[in-house]
This record gives sequence, C-alpha cells and structure tokens, in this order.
Amino acid sequence: MSETLCVKWTITTNEYPQPLLSCRRCGDVKPYRTSGKIRVNANGKRIDAWLIYRRTTCDGTWNRPILERRLVGSIEPELLSSLTANDAALVERIASDAEDLRRHAPHLNEAATVCVTKAVLSGNAARAGALRIVLDVPRPVSLRLDRLLAEEMQSMTTRFEARDPLFEQRVRESFRMQPLMAFIGAELVAVTPGRCEIRLPFRNELAQQNGFFHGGIIGTLADNAGGFAAYSLMPHDAGVLTVEYKLNLMAPADGEMLRAEGDVVRAGRNLVVSRAEVHVAQGDRWVHCASMQQTLMTMHGKGVS
Repeated sequence: MSETLCVKWTITTNEYPQPLLSCRRCGDVKPYRTSGKIRVNANGKRIDAWLIYRRTTCDGTWNRPILERRLVGSIEPELLSSLTANDAALVERIASDAEDLRRHAPHLNEAATVCVTKAVLSGNAARAGALRIVLDVPRPVSLRLDRLLAEEMQSMTTRFEARDPLFEQRVRESFRMQPLMAFIGAELVAVTPGRCEIRLPFRNELAQQNGFFHGGIIGTLADNAGGFAAYSLMPHDAGVLTVEYKLNLMAPADGEMLRAEGDVVRAGRNLVVSRAEVHVAQGDRWVHCASMQQTLMTMHGKGVS
C-alpha cells in the first residue's frame, strides 16, 4: 500500500537585496552590500537611525534610513533597545525588506543564489505514492515559486544516459577546438550526461564600460554550457549547433569569476532543449546574474574530427 512522503524544503539565499547607487568617489553605479551595522544618532529628544551599507568594490558607504527625526517617547522601548544593541535579528529583518528598501533606492540587485535544503519529515520514499512538500522560508526571497518547484522537481526526476560511452572525451576535445574559449580564458570544469559547467576568471578585456563582465561574454558562456550539456547526449559522430536562445540578464555581473552551468531539459532525436544558469563570484558568494534557455540541433554524421 502506498503512502505519502512528506518533505520539508528550507529555502534560503546567500545575499540580501543590494541597492544600485552611484558612487561619489568613482562616479559609476554599482551595488552596495549591508554591513550588518546600525548607526543611531540622538539630537535632543529626537532619534535618527540608519542601516549602513558598503560598496562592493571600494570604501564608499550609504546610510539606509530606519528612523528619521523620531521623538524618543514615540519609539517602542523594545525597538529602541534593539537599535542601540545592533540586534542581529533586527538587522536581518530590515536588510531583507526589499519593498522598504525601494522607497530609498528604486533600483535593486535582488539576484542571489537560492539554496534548497530538503529533509524528510515522514514517510518512506520507496513506498510513497504521493509527495507533500512543506516550504520554510526564514526570510523573504525574490523568486517565482512555480519556477523553483519546476526546477527542483526536474532535478529530482530527470536522469540522462549518454549514447556515447566516450562522451566526456568528445565534449572536452570539442571544447578545446574552440579558439574563442582559449582566447577568453574559459575552462571546462565538469561534464556529465546532460550537464556541463564552465568557468571564466575576470580580466579587464572582458568588461563593459562599467567594469562588469560584458553581456556578450555572459551569453557566450551560457550558450556553450547549455550546448555542451546537449552535446554530451548526442551520438559519437554528431555535431551540435545552436538554433536559438533567450538570455535574461538579471543582475550586474560584477565579480571575480563567472560560472555557467548548463542542463538538458529535454533531449529529442534532432532537437535538444537546454537551460543555463550563470553566477558571478563576489568574495565567498556566488550571485545569480543570468538565465538562458536554448534549442540545439543534432547534426547527424557531421561531427568535428
């Protein structure tokens, strides 16, 4: 007899929303990251309080207003105590509030790497005939729930098998034969059936006018990650060509390295649909900066030798 498997998904992100502001020192627009510090200033019977943000690439700072010229007597004692103590829970609540942040900085960088931790609450996966998912979101995250569910369920159920036992050797050789990849300094980090990861360190020649990775470079890396993921499932004598792709640039690619991860969504005999997610390294964090979906053609009997 089948039973219901109950699983808890805890959804967290690796970053708070970041305001995109012009720096007085550098003159360009870049994201500011919360410092986790609250500044309180008393002027007579009135209180001002700010959450301090720091620029990700220089020493520039910005004060996000929390209280402005508020009478001390009108502030709840618990809130005043938390402000003066720089309470971590208060800092997290304020830093997570993207709607309030937009009142002071209309343009935000909300893209961040979403982490989904799964834990079985009850039931046995081997005997389960139904699945119940309990979502736990400790702090607000900017993502569509339907997209998250689709991606996570796909990763749980989709497994591909390569038709060519030497698929990895063939993919790596094809990657090596691309002069563009060598020219920009990209590295094929990993390839498994239906999946590929490519990384690219930053250098000035790859930047646009604001110092970010250029959108063309992001598209190139995403195209290759999704393309080689598809190529890993094709016959040994086949070639691969991109038919179309749509790229969404969701945040400035401002960081030290790009990581493009390609996954096959559907593999047909002639056409393969892949997707690629691109993240940029900012210190010890990976920030989600672009998503791509593409269609690729299997060129039967036209492999590159």
